[in-house]
Amino acid sequence: MKHPDVQALVYASFAQLRHCRYLLLRIRDADAARAWLRQPEVLGLVKGGADLRREDAQDEALSVAFTHAGLLAMGLEEDHDFPFPTAFREGMNQPDRARALADRSVDEWAWGDLGGDVRQHVQVLLAHFRKEAFEAESGPLSLPALERGGLEVVRMVKTCPSYIRNDGEGTQLFEPFGFRDGLSQPVLRSTADDSRMQRKRREKVGGDLAEDSVVADGEFILGWPNEYGDPAYAPDDARWRAARLEGAPPQRFATHGSYLAVRHIRQHVDRFKAFAAAHPAPDATTPSLVEKMVGRRIDGTPLVKCPFAPPDPDAFRYRVDDAEGFQCPLGSHIRRGNPRDTLGFDVASGVAQSKRHRLIRRARIYAGECQQAGKGGCGHADGRRDCGQGLFFIALNADLDRQFEFVQQRWVGNPRFADLAGENDPIMGGRGANAFTVQGPAVGQRTVNIPPFTEMVGGGYFFLPGLTALRFLATQGQGELPGSD
Repeated sequence: MKHPDVQALVYASFAQLRHCRYLLLRIRDADAARAWLRQPEVLGLVKGGADLRREDAQDEALSVAFTHAGLLAMGLEEDHDFPFPTAFREGMNQPDRARALADRSVDEWAWGDLGGDVRQHVQVLLAHFRKEAFEAESGPLSLPALERGGLEVVRMVKTCPSYIRNDGEGTQLFEPFGFRDGLSQPVLRSTADDSRMQRKRREKVGGDLAEDSVVADGEFILGWPNEYGDPAYAPDDARWRAARLEGAPPQRFATHGSYLAVRHIRQHVDRFKAFAAAHPAPDATTPSLVEKMVGRRIDGTPLVKCPFAPPDPDAFRYRVDDAEGFQCPLGSHIRRGNPRDTLGFDVASGVAQSKRHRLIRRARIYAGECQQAGKGGCGHADGRRDCGQGLFFIALNADLDRQFEFVQQRWVGNPRFADLAGENDPIMGGRGANAFTVQGPAVGQRTVNIPPFTEMVGGGYFFLPGLTALRFLATQGQGELPGSD
């Protein structure tokens, strides 16, 4: 069951709301910003889990998140006994952290989450989803209204709806390189029995394999039990704590919230297509080199069990089906992103280990400044997918150190991942060499001097508060505290 106080972005990508724009903001006047936020036309668009029932189909939705500096600007009085974690307080752009994440030229990013005199410092993220295209500027989410509300627009990222397609059998997502996307997502344990995707997976593959993607809610929602069986640590606001000590329930300010690791990634599509053309597949049944680098066929079929597709695109294991990487190479992008059952001493322990580092991924294709783009988004018709400039990527997690940063440092950006000889992730790059090895039964084949296909435009860490905490911020701590769960 989806909790009504958890922002709906945790549970849903809003893919049915195909038009989207991301507004990156700085707070100039906190009183005006709070007044803007508490307008019914704004808070009413911020959906909770209970708003996702099929009978309550939405035409528009909003998600609101803050950097640590943004929370302070909104009036947060951080509780010294229950502070926010160091990674969130320091930010993704902190120099030592940026080096550990293999992020280069952070000072040249278009935006970031550090304070002080850093250019394009962002404090608030608004993810604005609509069923219909964005029209002329009007209403409380228009750029003039945001400016009057004490919010400076640092950057607006427009997205293209044509990368989301519904063919009658469900929604399909694509990314600018042409691959089908969004096929591997964790399922929250509290929603597994209600998930249509999970029910279909259980029918197709059954047994333990169908449960490999079911992960404890506390891996993504603060205050809920995680994969260790402990409540995910939830920071507090001293004002919230003071009110709680007077008789309100023991829930903390950050309970029902989540952290967002946001990565604004440019994709060099022409460079990728030229590389793919120079390394074609030898025949129709053999994956091309770029498909081996990704770990999936263009249509999303995993290379594990190749050439026979598994019954579900996310129901497979490496240790069982491809331990040596002869089908899906050991350094492929999808192996690095989720090693599945390979981490432990057997399948069960490997799956248990991987669940402690999972991320919920939300991403939209941003359209750049294509000629068809309107003020709020791209106007390309369905099926035309040639204007995408890259991904506006969001990873939701409850522990930035153990989840996002671990995945980025130990798997995706680790040149020694799977005992490889200093190789980067073939798609995202890293700290090693731009090389990729395809394992083989007799001898492998190593491709070197692979051009970089992606680069960072901006990024930062944000906190996605629960709806009650959001109202609390909007009323400068005078909002009604939550009742018992």
